Amino acid sequence: MTKPSPGLLELGCCAWFAAAASLAAEDPPLWSGVLEVGGLASAAGTSHPDDGREAVGEALAEARIYWQPLLGIRLGLGAAADGHDYQGGPESVRAEGWYMRLPATIMLDEHIGFTSLSSAGESRAVGVPASSGHQWQVEAGLLYVRDADFYCALTAVVTSRFGLRPSIFPLPSLAWTISPVWSLTVVDEIDDMSRLTRTLTAHWACSLLVDARFFEYRLPGNGGQPAVLADERAIIGIEGKWRPWGSDALIVRPYIGDAVYRMLTLRSADGQTLSTTRVSPTLSAGMTLYAAF
Repeated sequence: MTKPSPGLLELGCCAWFAAAASLAAEDPPLWSGVLEVGGLASAAGTSHPDDGREAVGEALAEARIYWQPLLGIRLGLGAAADGHDYQGGPESVRAEGWYMRLPATIMLDEHIGFTSLSSAGESRAVGVPASSGHQWQVEAGLLYVRDADFYCALTAVVTSRFGLRPSIFPLPSLAWTISPVWSLTVVDEIDDMSRLTRTLTAHWACSLLVDARFFEYRLPGNGGQPAVLADERAIIGIEGKWRPWGSDALIVRPYIGDAVYRMLTLRSADGQTLSTTRVSPTLSAGMTLYAAF
């Protein structure tokens, strides 16, 4: 799953941005939703210690629908998917993950609330039985809302691991409208990316982007062969933002950057590390499409 979602994630990621923003509305909509799809490709980088070449293709998608019966209460249902194509390096494999999401946010008063995101699904290489790839994640914590321009959350994330004990880590998140032209997001609610954004016009904006995620896939692994592939990676780049209609009904986000860190780990079924491979920094480029209603 991704980081912070286990396949996400991924990772991580919760409904509190939308719920907090709705506090400014006197008559919040009963139903709302978001859809985001995207993909990226990384050039082949030198892998160490074997000095081979590793190229990675990546695709991500997430959709959620929210129900808000009262101001400050928002419940949701979502689905997410990710796919990777690893060529070269320690393991050449195609892998995919599928997850159901259950986001929830409840404001206890005007400023303090509780937020959570539960995910369950499967993460496996193509050809591996679905029953072998079950994964889950629970994220929960406190939300603070100053006003419509600033809100932050501190959550704890518990993620299942193949052959290992579940991992637990803190995840701080925030959204801050610094000025009419500058804004900062740390761990976006949908795609887990962090952005410092400069708004140019109603139709155009650009961002400094940081995208850090973790993926883990079950492999066929038997007869002493690797049974788990774990992929940790971080990308720093520049992202453009185009709103064709001047609203969030459709946003096109092309980006280009450097995969400054990628570590691939192969493990046995019982959690023993068989090998770790560091991939040198490589050029990465991608695009996401975002739609909200």
